Amino acid sequence: MGILRHILHICIVCLLAAPATAADASAGTEQRYIVKYRPGSAARASSHARLRVERSLPRHDAMALRMTAAQAAQMAQDPDVLLVEPDPPRYPVSTLRARPSGADIQPSAAEAVGSAQIVPYGVSAVKAVGLTGVTSAGIKVCVIDSGYDLGHEDKPLRPTVGGEDDPSGTGQWTLDGSGHGTHVSGTINARNNGVGVVGVFPRAPMYVVKVFDSTDTWAYSSDLVAALDRCIAAGAKVINMSLGGGDPSTTERIAFRDARAAGVIAVAAAGNEGSSLMSYPASYLSVISVAAVDENLQRASFSNFNNRVLLAAPGVSVLSTVPRGSTTKAELSTGLGTQAVIPMDSYALPTTPVAGRLVDCGLAGTPGDCAGAQGAICLIERGTYFFYEKAQSCEAAGGVGAVVYNRADEAGPVYGTLSGTKVGIPVVGTDRVTGLNLLQSYLGTTATLTFSEWPYDYFSGTSMATPHVAGVAALVWSRHPGCDSETIRQALTTTAQDLGVAGRDPDYGVGLVRARAASLWLDRQPCGVAP
Repeated sequence: MGILRHILHICIVCLLAAPATAADASAGTEQRYIVKYRPGSAARASSHARLRVERSLPRHDAMALRMTAAQAAQMAQDPDVLLVEPDPPRYPVSTLRARPSGADIQPSAAEAVGSAQIVPYGVSAVKAVGLTGVTSAGIKVCVIDSGYDLGHEDKPLRPTVGGEDDPSGTGQWTLDGSGHGTHVSGTINARNNGVGVVGVFPRAPMYVVKVFDSTDTWAYSSDLVAALDRCIAAGAKVINMSLGGGDPSTTERIAFRDARAAGVIAVAAAGNEGSSLMSYPASYLSVISVAAVDENLQRASFSNFNNRVLLAAPGVSVLSTVPRGSTTKAELSTGLGTQAVIPMDSYALPTTPVAGRLVDCGLAGTPGDCAGAQGAICLIERGTYFFYEKAQSCEAAGGVGAVVYNRADEAGPVYGTLSGTKVGIPVVGTDRVTGLNLLQSYLGTTATLTFSEWPYDYFSGTSMATPHVAGVAALVWSRHPGCDSETIRQALTTTAQDLGVAGRDPDYGVGLVRARAASLWLDRQPCGVAP
């Protein structure tokens, strides 16, 4: 359950392993460059004969080569070479998982709950609920990301969803080691099937291109251009890119300019630095740059703000699909009834319920605090000691499980970690009200902890905002397939809900994307007769 517990953005690991800088290259270190040739030039074969080809871009008369700065300078002198430029990295643009346990199944106040299906607040916020997309219209969304869990209970299967393995070695598109791509795509296409969550455009036709491997460290601009080509070749009309980087690329910019001219709507994340920094490809004029807002429609603190931001969408604590086996649901059953609790990491989850009488361990600083806990569930107050120390005290006293409730100055349930310490019992967190009720009225009664797979999770980032916009674009376009891409784009911007200062602003662009309003606007256009 730990594969999603890492930062899916520029991080210390990325910095330590980052591509060579220009200073390094001047000392003879190789790095990636994009080389663009004159169309039909025969010189390219000899130009890179002794160089390592990282990516071929035949549609653009270009390729990514690994070479030193000196070799790049020499190649730039070739009369058949139009351009030599660095091949900048592109990163997934999301933060730490929004709720550290990955198992909080309690929906937010803005999320409606059916018998077993949650409507994420973002789907409601963009007014997609009740607006039916037309799958047969063939408006395909291409998601360029880390992969797609094809066997997920809430994900459409082939032929609705397709993809192909990247020949560069990033792995199979149906395997998603980080969960980023599965989460992003779920916001768009999660099925309205009575379980899990529902997407903006359930069962939207989709094509998946995997550019990030299981480590989700980075890809390159040339990889993104190649992915764009594959999306277009697969017939995609909307491109979702929950990724970006701080350096632009001329080759990339021209590729997205041409894609827009060819009738493709490209949508990308504005970036998570919480600053006015530009992120690419989002900041190209041909791409829709998406900022993130929270449940109250306020700009997320991490969301970038600049004059290229065009639309805003929910990106804080967004609930969506994640790969099977990556997250777990935990429930505590007592005399109070059954309620969701938050499992802590670093232990093997039991496959059968764990039950025992409930005993008070106080702060559980030592095994002596849990006297009489043999075969019992330890009830522990948060504070003074580390969670792993509390767990060890319970286990040493013979306890079979532990429930940690919050201290007086902390609202909500305990989201904890055992800091990598292995214990042999399950440990979960709950809120203070529940803990005090158990302490006062249910000591000595039976408590049961039950664990089960729940392949859904909350993520935050402009990565999570982006698929709301891509999903709305595909949804309204599927209802008005006679309209061209520019008309669809105009519908999204014209009908957006203005946020912040009046008019377009750096925080929200023109405002929150709204599916129903955009669809109604299209109804009034000459091209907008519904199918």
